[in-house]
Amino acid sequence: MTEVEAEPQPTFGDFSFGAGGGQPEPNAADDVEEEAETLKSYKALGAARRITVSAEVYNATSETETFKPVRHEKNPVDTAALFKVLEPHYLFKHLEDRELDNLVASMEPKKYNTGDSLCAGSAETAGGDNSLFHVIMEGDVEVQDMKGATLKTITKNDTCGATEMMYSQPRTEDYVARTAVRTFCITRSIYQRIMHSTFIRKRAMYCEFLANVKFLEGLSRPDMVQLADCLEPKKFKESETMIHCDSPPDYMYVIVEGTVKVVGRDDDGNKIDVCEFGRGDIVGEMEFLHDHNTVADVVAKSDEVRTARLERKHFEMCMGSLKDLLKSSRQADPVFSYYNKKRAGAETKGDQPKDPEKGFVIDVTSNRLPYTYAGQVKSLMKEGEDRVTLNALGRAAETAISTANRLKDGKLVVFKKIGTHLSARGVAGICIVMDKTPEFDELVKEAEARDAAAKETKAQESDAAEEKPSEAKGSEDKEPEAKAEEGTESKDA
Repeated sequence: MTEVEAEPQPTFGDFSFGAGGGQPEPNAADDVEEEAETLKSYKALGAARRITVSAEVYNATSETETFKPVRHEKNPVDTAALFKVLEPHYLFKHLEDRELDNLVASMEPKKYNTGDSLCAGSAETAGGDNSLFHVIMEGDVEVQDMKGATLKTITKNDTCGATEMMYSQPRTEDYVARTAVRTFCITRSIYQRIMHSTFIRKRAMYCEFLANVKFLEGLSRPDMVQLADCLEPKKFKESETMIHCDSPPDYMYVIVEGTVKVVGRDDDGNKIDVCEFGRGDIVGEMEFLHDHNTVADVVAKSDEVRTARLERKHFEMCMGSLKDLLKSSRQADPVFSYYNKKRAGAETKGDQPKDPEKGFVIDVTSNRLPYTYAGQVKSLMKEGEDRVTLNALGRAAETAISTANRLKDGKLVVFKKIGTHLSARGVAGICIVMDKTPEFDELVKEAEARDAAAKETKAQESDAAEEKPSEAKGSEDKEPEAKAEEGTESKDA
């Protein structure tokens, strides 16, 4: 093997490569003790992380959680028009149709004459508790600055007042009726109560559901809540395709209601039914893990299928620690035999060749300690891998750096290349390419010999410790016998 000269020690942020680490082959007990401080730092990092950001702090009460708004009757035409406007709106697109129906029913009808301000009655210009969000049903409205200059004109099916409703701040715009105007509106207080009660109910439902998913059993409560908050509802009609075969994976789906079927392809390219999934199952996560196109269609089988889906960017940000857990659980699951077969076939045919610049790539996660990854790297290199790459996203970069330091300080690897990158969804990460050193085999053999000797010494000490109580017990048994013999001799005399 060609020797690669070590380059000057590179740095990544506040971390310095080559500063610290451990011995080539530390004992398991020492490893656990050595990583205790690392675990503390991970926990501190997680505790300091902001889980949720909101526009305005809202103090919830039990009354709010059970809040039921007043329903204003509407004709079918107006109801359909409101749904069409609100479904894609950024404030409401995360709502399911049942939840959106509740919000639409609570919107109050309003009429304005030419020259009237749509902001009148909303705590004047301070954006108070009665700030209104409008959906224009008829007429034209001028958007004016606070000096009365017209900025633009909005008309039927447009909205106004979203910023004022969301944020308690002085107005920067006014909305004035250019013609007779008819709208449906909702106040800030009603919006907050509806959204909060919906949010609390949905979070509880998702958390309860996720807690029953087998491979998520080890997830902490904060991580479970964070994952639940990232889920987005999506429904499908019967025979509608959720995931198309041989397409880039965009979402991972959790089946909330209904049944879906997986339609694969045989060796001749003909469609075959593989399996079915129902409530509580997840589809699409394997493509996320292995970063390749989908291998089958997923089609809605029930009249209606309701799902909660997770975008790939959110998957990389909040589920990175579950990758290894998911991989191991799916490898042994017979339901995924078709997927595993297709995956193995693709690798055999060379559809996904190994990159010679990176060698064997390990996706590092933050829930495992550096010494476990160091052991994995050493095992791979013992089996013949000359180059291994550690790839990490987000907080897992610290684990990758600690692993690389440990191996380098043990003179087992040299750094070939170190770089930072962004994932396809914009998550920052690090890539560390490591080559096996010429003295790797010799160092590993020496370490194994030391470990064998240490184990033998420990076993001998354990055996010796067990023998000492036996000898002491034997001496105690002999003393009464000796005294008995002396007593017999004295009696005879």
